[in-house]
Amino acid sequence: MPREVISARSVAEAYLYVLVTPCSMCEHGAREVSALARAPEPDVIRLVSVCGNCAGTEEFFFSAPGPLPPADPLSSSMPLNPTADASALVDVGQWLTLYGWMLERAEETPDGQERRWRRFRAVQCLDEALKFYDSDSEVPPESAFHTDSSQRAFCDHPQRFARSRLLGLRAKLPDVEVEAKVARQAARVGRKRPWWRFW
Repeated sequence: MPREVISARSVAEAYLYVLVTPCSMCEHGAREVSALARAPEPDVIRLVSVCGNCAGTEEFFFSAPGPLPPADPLSSSMPLNPTADASALVDVGQWLTLYGWMLERAEETPDGQERRWRRFRAVQCLDEALKFYDSDSEVPPESAFHTDSSQRAFCDHPQRFARSRLLGLRAKLPDVEVEAKVARQAARVGRKRPWWRFW
């Protein structure tokens, strides 16, 4: 049976999609990506995930533009979605889940550099969620929901999806470009040799 190759707008979008896709074996559990590599086919990447609940592993294949990151694509300024269009992979509820998860991870991370990257991605996730809304609508359209879990979350807590609420959250976060610039500068400074080291 031919394997499915999913179209993604970036390596980072593919990575995040895997994190919010339920395990096909136990249908629970947060995933972690354990491997990211180039597949034999041109412009196809392979991601291996591990379920946090049942420890089952799954492979995903994506056609995604851009080079592979040197490490975790969430800890870099790689683009998430360089277009103005809403994601076809991750729906509005999943982006809001990822936004909260990124901020939570940022708070738990002692490393300042890593904390900046998590905040940077949280801002991007919220921006991606907002792409689903029309400028004159307070709630996302039906087409913004790709998953049953997001649809249920919207039915149970519609106020969490209010566009005015998301804009308020966004206003409290730093500008995406500024956050990325600070994180890149901090990474460069971190690579500098100490003044006393001459070898």
